[in-house]
Amino acid sequence: MQVVIYVGWLVEQSLSILGRDGVIARSLDGYEMRLGQLQMCEAVAKAIEDCRHLLVEAGTGIGKTFAYLVPAALWVSYEGKRVIVSTYTKTLQQQLVEKDLPFLHEVLGGLFRYAVAYGSQNYICLRRLESARRHGILASVEEMAQLEFIAEWAKQTATGLRMELDFEPSAFVWDAVSRDPDLCIGKQCHIFSQCPYQRSRRQLSNAHIIVVNHHLFFANITTDGYALPVYDAVVFDEAHNLEEVACDYLTQEVSNTTLETLLSHIIGRRSERGRLLKHERTHPDLFERIHRAVEDVRINAELFFRDVRNWVGESQTLRIRERRFVEDRLSQPLIELAFELRGFAERLSEPDERAEFEIICERLVRTHSLLQNILEMSFDGYVYWAQVEQLRRETKVSLCMAPIELSDMLKESVFVRGMPIIFTSATLATSNSFTYIRERLGIEDADELMVESPFNFKEQVLLYLSDDLPDPSVDLQAFTHKAAERTIELLRITDGATFVLFTSYPAMRYTGERIRAALPHLNLFVQGEMPRGRMLEKFRVTDRAVLLGTNTFWQGVDIPGEALIAVIIVKLPFAVPDDPITEARIEKLREEGKDAFYSYQLPQAIIWLKQGFGRLVRRTDDYGIVAILDPRVITRGYGKQFLRSLPRCKVTTSLEDVRSFLMTKAFKRAANGFAGAIASS
Repeated sequence: MQVVIYVGWLVEQSLSILGRDGVIARSLDGYEMRLGQLQMCEAVAKAIEDCRHLLVEAGTGIGKTFAYLVPAALWVSYEGKRVIVSTYTKTLQQQLVEKDLPFLHEVLGGLFRYAVAYGSQNYICLRRLESARRHGILASVEEMAQLEFIAEWAKQTATGLRMELDFEPSAFVWDAVSRDPDLCIGKQCHIFSQCPYQRSRRQLSNAHIIVVNHHLFFANITTDGYALPVYDAVVFDEAHNLEEVACDYLTQEVSNTTLETLLSHIIGRRSERGRLLKHERTHPDLFERIHRAVEDVRINAELFFRDVRNWVGESQTLRIRERRFVEDRLSQPLIELAFELRGFAERLSEPDERAEFEIICERLVRTHSLLQNILEMSFDGYVYWAQVEQLRRETKVSLCMAPIELSDMLKESVFVRGMPIIFTSATLATSNSFTYIRERLGIEDADELMVESPFNFKEQVLLYLSDDLPDPSVDLQAFTHKAAERTIELLRITDGATFVLFTSYPAMRYTGERIRAALPHLNLFVQGEMPRGRMLEKFRVTDRAVLLGTNTFWQGVDIPGEALIAVIIVKLPFAVPDDPITEARIEKLREEGKDAFYSYQLPQAIIWLKQGFGRLVRRTDDYGIVAILDPRVITRGYGKQFLRSLPRCKVTTSLEDVRSFLMTKAFKRAANGFAGAIASS
């Protein structure tokens, strides 16, 4: 029997579910109906019904996930559609899959099915695992132990996902046993029915709502829809990150580290690993020829990347502006190795082994082609650069290329007309306008909605501004030193429970050293000293905790309650102007006759500042201070635009006001807690 759907039914049904007497209110203790949530829900339902695009800025506390999940769930349930929900952070992805969707699935009577999708290389490939053990490509005792542990884990894992392992395998070991789309033989595989990735694909094909991250969404676009099932609508949550992720995904790189990993799959530097080892006795002549060819690539790679490193000099990143800026010692050895490998692969009788060597050969050819494109600066509309990074055990030297503008590509391949597409975030607008995000993403025809946070920021937050520090654009070193001292003064008042957010690692490390020397009683967590997730968990449960972080901590972090009562934003988050992509975009905007600062740099920084501000208040009973130490927010004309974009709250330049505000709030909370305890007894 076909269900008859009338125009407007989705809006009506969605609002009834989220309303005061709806099933969600009846199922959640202490449920509070929020006007902003209903406004957003209505706009999302209408956009889905009308097959429109919609931009929604929903302030913290709106409950935006239910505002889009409820109409999406009803739509897929009654019309047999499929919706992709794409997020930026793993935190939100987990919240959707482990909390929000299971709850909604239950209260709606199981009307829809949902699943989460991960990139294919997150999965174990049982056939490659079997092959790696059989061919003995590892000689290192440690890596052989890892391989055997993975083999035991593979017998019992329900998902086959790398994240389920309770240790971190080496990159080489996981590369050897994970699913590789170029090597998958599909139904011809003798263990196809047991394949964890294929099992997940079957779950996805049966799901109405699929939760992905932005990276996987763009992987699906660039592989012509191979990574995900066909869908009928998209919700981009944390949509302010879309341009960054798309650019990151489309950036191509040749580096000494990735090349060495590829060579190690043939044979390691000390012959301790690699697929070539098992053929030393069976094909001794070919073994020697390929071994020599590999070493020739290694020698020339070291010389080539040394030249690149010398050219970059003291900088970490340097834009390439002229063709053949260094001598190309690498291209010819790469092609010669690929030629030798192709001939060797043709001599192998075992299909799996032949396929592994053939794909290594293809990747060598692709590396050669990419290297040529970068050295020749082959494509207009791209920016090219060299980069040197100091990793834990080695120095990574890279050559990169990326498209300067993405709006046309996104307009053509992502933002399809006639498909409902929802863009939402707590930070999409600047100066009460969506102009910036529209221009950056190429969104032409879309409805708009701005929903203010229900929190009482005037009562919950005090904004402290430093008006007496040096201007960082005039004397960065003086500002960094004075900002560190002011941070210490603020920490003497807060006594911990504080985030300190930076825009650069050197400033973060310097401030960390100063805090440790001046305030040894505080428990300091500095980004890079432990994994991000573990650091956040320890911060939550540690008294007198202070966390110092860069861009990864400006967003996607949720620490409600008195574990976090202060956020110190050291410097306004302008993108580094000599970053190659930023620099190229600024040049292009100027060529088009636009003011790059006001149309690009300033709006981008405002969105990041709003993200940092949003770390503080996560619940109606949260309170605290946000401190902005950069004096330009007061002294420069554009500073007013930053302040206007923040929620309305009390503002001060006095440290005594900060002390008084926090003491008063702490006293009131303690008094309320005492009164509550008396009442309950």
